Amino acid sequence: MTETNKFVVEINSLSSYPDTLISNFMITKSQTHTEQVKAYADMIKARRAAEQKAREDKITNKLGRKAAKEAQRKAEAIALLKTDIKAKFVDKCTGVEEILKQEITEVDGWS
Repeated sequence: MTETNKFVVEINSLSSYPDTLISNFMITKSQTHTEQVKAYADMIKARRAAEQKAREDKITNKLGRKAAKEAQRKAEAIALLKTDIKAKFVDKCTGVEEILKQEITEVDGWS
């Protein structure tokens, strides 16, 4: 290479060095920004999913409490019915020592 060509190559390489630095800096900043934007979007997405899950859990818990109250009411009604049946029918009956002393009635109600 001649002396002038060598000088031109050196100048071109020196002038491209700042361009390379700036280009690399911009690429790095762009990648960092892209990662931060994605991380923020993921955070928002996770927060919205958590809020949706909280709403669904609240509804589920409410329905569960409602079902439990209904089951308790039903159990109380059944217990009341059992005590009424016991008081009205079971406690009023009289026991007979021997089976032959009981009145025999046909199914149609006639003796």
